[in-house]
Amino acid sequence: VELDQITPANVGNLRPVCMYQLGDMNPFPNNPLIYKGQMFITSRDATVSIDATTCRVNWRYDRKSRVPASYGLKMNRGAAIKDGKLIFGTHDGFLVVLDAGTGKEIWVKDVSGDPQNGGGGFTQAPIVYGDEIIIAPAGSELDVKGWIGAFKLSDGTPIWRFNTVPDDNEPGAATWPSHAARAHGGGSVWGTLTLDVAK
Repeated sequence: VELDQITPANVGNLRPVCMYQLGDMNPFPNNPLIYKGQMFITSRDATVSIDATTCRVNWRYDRKSRVPASYGLKMNRGAAIKDGKLIFGTHDGFLVVLDAGTGKEIWVKDVSGDPQNGGGGFTQAPIVYGDEIIIAPAGSELDVKGWIGAFKLSDGTPIWRFNTVPDDNEPGAATWPSHAARAHGGGSVWGTLTLDVAK
């Protein structure tokens, strides 16, 4: 479809139709998702559904973090949506799946562990492929050891995990000078992943 409604001749006439202020001063460098007339916005501690044409709030989901407000991972880079489910990771290591229509929890699961103890938090938007949610924690600067993992969309059950910094006896471990060198974090992933479905 050719997008020709906005042109050099009329762009100067564009005006805001509605605005919504999330009330969160932390950065959330992501694009909202639009699905069936709803716009979904995710931030550090809140997820909101608004009407995409009026900015009227449909629902708001707020959660209390297990880490202090001063903790380094303060952002959210977005969510994914599939089959009426809104999926996102949190900066304190949880995967959350909500009913996109109502904002009600379908399931919430701690999949990374407390970031203050090396678990890592999620700042990237997940990828959903089939029944797999693929996501990876950020936080190398906070001594987090990186990995990329997949979890069942249906219930959060772990499916597979690839350590970006290998554990003992994993491929590549022998290239590191010592176990201690591998144990101090690194290899975390903060940008959204790309999936090659042909591989």
